[in-house]
Amino acid sequence: MINFYKSKSQKYLLTSLSLSIVISIFFANSLFAKEIIYDKAHSPYYLNSTLTIGENDTLIIREGTTIIIDTAVNIVVYGNMFVKGTTVAPVKILPKVKTIGWGQIKLLKKGSHCSFEHAEIVDGAVIAIAVHLVYRHIHFINRQKLPNNYNITRVNWGSADLQNCSIEGSGKGEGFLLKNMNKAIIRNCTFSNIPDAIECVRLKSSRISNNLFVNIPDDAIDLNNCIDIMIDSNIIIYAHDRGLEIGSEIFGPSEKIMVQRNLIVNCKEGITFKEGSSGIIINNTLFQNKYGVVCVELVGGKGGSKVEIENTIISQSKVSTIKTDSLSEVLINYSLSDKCKMDGRGNLFENPQFSNPIIYDFSLNITSPCINAGNPDTPSDPDWPLSNIGAY
Repeated sequence: MINFYKSKSQKYLLTSLSLSIVISIFFANSLFAKEIIYDKAHSPYYLNSTLTIGENDTLIIREGTTIIIDTAVNIVVYGNMFVKGTTVAPVKILPKVKTIGWGQIKLLKKGSHCSFEHAEIVDGAVIAIAVHLVYRHIHFINRQKLPNNYNITRVNWGSADLQNCSIEGSGKGEGFLLKNMNKAIIRNCTFSNIPDAIECVRLKSSRISNNLFVNIPDDAIDLNNCIDIMIDSNIIIYAHDRGLEIGSEIFGPSEKIMVQRNLIVNCKEGITFKEGSSGIIINNTLFQNKYGVVCVELVGGKGGSKVEIENTIISQSKVSTIKTDSLSEVLINYSLSDKCKMDGRGNLFENPQFSNPIIYDFSLNITSPCINAGNPDTPSDPDWPLSNIGAY
């Protein structure tokens, strides 16, 4: 519609042609936007060729739906995607050929919000670029012999909020890779037999919390050029290389890393700061690692690292409690080693007296020397007047 108004000089002027065109285009685009819905009633769905979702469209996979995907077939999403399973009726995305797998779910719309809830994803992967990605209760199973650096989930730019998930691996490929983002969360997840279960590159102000890692062929948690990261309340049982690797690689050092109340058992190196990285280790329990804490330059020209250790138990280390070099600095206070005496304030050289480490109960016996022996300036433990040494 073309609108006119009458001026004082009685001239009719065109005023809103441009506005009308804009409104018309808006409604035309809205009419072409559509929802592609997969539901249980029409399940299972078979994908033998790549499914592409347009930029104005939304793929919705409802509770109880099963999708079976052929080898090397992808789901490419230029719009939005929502997986809406439930506890009793999860979504299942499965391979047509077991152990060979399918391809990837590729989320490619910049700034879009995509969420996955209550789903089992077998022998496939997810890539998200500049997308706000949310996982809740997603169970990944990988039985493929994936190449190194092939991630079960890779998120670059955008944001990631990944909670209550699990990866059951084959010893190949890698787990969650997060790059170039702020305020990422990985919480309450379980990882087994997956190398580099969590790898983060150029993250800021993020948290990795309350996760369980078991039988990890490489590192459990690997940070490169990350700043202001909280790593807390995780349990790591056997990482072939490092429980925590805090470093640089080719990206630059990691700084302001807080490592708090983690249990790390039977790794080659419990916690490693390298290549000019720095942080604080407080109230952790490290048990039967080859090296407890490593603080080194490692790669020439990267510079020494610095770490402050406090209220931490480093028990039954197979080679040494602390490993460092001439360029790096380790400050350790109010901590315990049963292998060697350590310089610093309030350090103990005693048996920590765990309740039952054979069944991974690392709480403290009532007679433990670690009780009330932490830094008096740190917050007290709930059941004691002063802070304890150790994670529990």
